[in-house]
Amino acid sequence: MTLAQSSNRADEIRRVLTDARELCVRLGLAEGARPQSHGLFVPCPWHNERTPSCSVRRAPDGTLSVHCFGCDVSGDVFDLIAVANGLNSRRDFPRVLRIAAELAGVPSDLGGAHRGPPIRARRVLPEPRYPPVEDVAGLWAACRPVGDVSEVAAWLHSRALDAGAVEDFDLARALPLAARLPEWAGSRWQTWGQAGYRLVLPMFDSHGVMRSLRARRVVAGEGPKNLAPAGYRTGGLVMADALGRVLLTSGKRPESCPESVPVRIIVAEGEPDFLTWATRFSDADETAPAVLGVVSGSWTSGIAERLPDGARVTIRTDPDDAGERYACAVFESLRGRCTILRGGLRGVA
Repeated sequence: MTLAQSSNRADEIRRVLTDARELCVRLGLAEGARPQSHGLFVPCPWHNERTPSCSVRRAPDGTLSVHCFGCDVSGDVFDLIAVANGLNSRRDFPRVLRIAAELAGVPSDLGGAHRGPPIRARRVLPEPRYPPVEDVAGLWAACRPVGDVSEVAAWLHSRALDAGAVEDFDLARALPLAARLPEWAGSRWQTWGQAGYRLVLPMFDSHGVMRSLRARRVVAGEGPKNLAPAGYRTGGLVMADALGRVLLTSGKRPESCPESVPVRIIVAEGEPDFLTWATRFSDADETAPAVLGVVSGSWTSGIAERLPDGARVTIRTDPDDAGERYACAVFESLRGRCTILRGGLRGVA
């Protein structure tokens, strides 16, 4: 079977396997599940947990979408089938496709039929948690200034973001189409660049070390607005401006911050808001806030512990369910030792 034929067969199977409950039952993942709109939450097959936090639901395009709000793993029906059978959805895709075809009741045309029931989901985290450090550093070094790629510069302009400021603060870079990408920088069929995900932002751990990258789509297209490295987690990683990285690296009040004022920190949600707040202040302003950007799974007690006591933390997450979850996580981790504000309104410290 050619690559094009395999892609067509995969699309056909996606259109058949759209009943979240039935599929999870057949994969042995429904124990302890709870219903949600167009699907259900199941105990995550990628990590051990007591409360189901892995969403398996029908997406707007009619296919199944998978996302764990605990460990931040995302995928599609093939990723779910793979982990339930102890397989890797990229490396073992021909075998995963055969299993999926049998579940869908359609021929796979790949030979070597899968026999027997699926293996019970393995409840272990993928190892390693993040992409190899050398791969991350190499890809980041291969990226260009955001102003060098017209599509990236145009997207920033559409968001009222100054490409020059993004460059000056080195908050994000542009992915060249000719760059050699690690296997994790793409899907089964397209690389980040081919799919239009050309704005790249670094992600830092609780000690300020760049451990991963995140790609944002800058052209119209189907699929999510952003992508993390395939097969790896982003939980426990945040976007951070220069002062934010200083806080994470040192775990204490920066020497540049005047003693007469509290350390100011802004926690923003998602790439556009992070870039907006991180480019709003001059680097000559001694009272400028540190800016951290969060996505699903970013905020952890390890991140919170690196922020100094007495800091003034403003939470700038969206006023929706996801934004409220992020805000609650930040609030609970800092309550009692920092002044916490929500969208400019003072909360309970």
